[in-house]
Amino acid sequence: MKICTNFKKWFLVFSFFSGLLSMALFANSTTVLAFDDRDLPTSSDGKEITKEEMQEFKRTMGDKNTSPAFEGTGDLTPSTDGSYDEKQNSLEEITLNGVIGKDNRTRVNNTTTYPHRAITYLEIRYPKSKSPIQCTGFFVNPDTVVTAGHCLHNKNQGGWVKSVKVIPGKNGKSHPYSHVWGTTAYSVKGWTEYQDPNFDYGAVKVERKLGNTVGWLGYEWQSSTLSGTNVTVQGYPDSKPLGTMWKHSGEIILTEPYTIRYTIDTSPGQSGGPVYKSNNKAVGINTKEHWVGDKKNFIYNSGTRITKSVYDNISYWKGL
Repeated sequence: MKICTNFKKWFLVFSFFSGLLSMALFANSTTVLAFDDRDLPTSSDGKEITKEEMQEFKRTMGDKNTSPAFEGTGDLTPSTDGSYDEKQNSLEEITLNGVIGKDNRTRVNNTTTYPHRAITYLEIRYPKSKSPIQCTGFFVNPDTVVTAGHCLHNKNQGGWVKSVKVIPGKNGKSHPYSHVWGTTAYSVKGWTEYQDPNFDYGAVKVERKLGNTVGWLGYEWQSSTLSGTNVTVQGYPDSKPLGTMWKHSGEIILTEPYTIRYTIDTSPGQSGGPVYKSNNKAVGINTKEHWVGDKKNFIYNSGTRITKSVYDNISYWKGL
């Protein structure tokens, strides 16, 4: 009986420490497996970072979850688009995708105030495109503009963009801060290799530090739900007069691991625009219009959620 009791005692002790060891091994394996190859950065210049290098960068980032906003000096360097004719885009170009019921967007008439001037019109040209494509982006530091991945890489149009003209605060034919050209475009393997909409984000470096003038938005991530958070989606819709900035605010109504969904009105052209809070920090990047729900066929618009991986990649691109 005594031998049996001792055996049970030692068995319980052994089981306890075995459990601890198993948990430790599992935690370690989880850490190793936590890196998703689809989040590995890619670039238009072909310079790639290895998985090991990116893991090391993530370790240096630690648990940082917020990057500050900056107003900039606001100094004007105006220019005018002499060929511009402020009219609504042609009927062939207009789509009301992303407008849910009544169009509740309002025009930003003074685009030279902050944070509006940190939001930029992007004129995109692909190797196979006959005419420029319109997108939106936003500065996150002096020389880095964040946007949607599909605004920078499109396999059907020849891959990486051929050129990106960045015009912050564009207001019709007025370019209050002139413009700056993109130099290198960045995205992640999840988008450039797989066109996975969960990884539809990227950034472009620009040739001079115009962000010091126009300012930039902050950005942040959180592991808890964003549902109920009031945000603004802002940019340059192609359903409005060409090159005019519009915005609409409302609540995030659904939080998913990679995306956030809302009934805020948007249109093509606003892809890449910020989904940002009243503290001028983005929590998402607008990417898709008219998402149809599974149960009630309810219509949403959606954006790429700024997760820790997205946060780390944006921070990595800023430092290049």
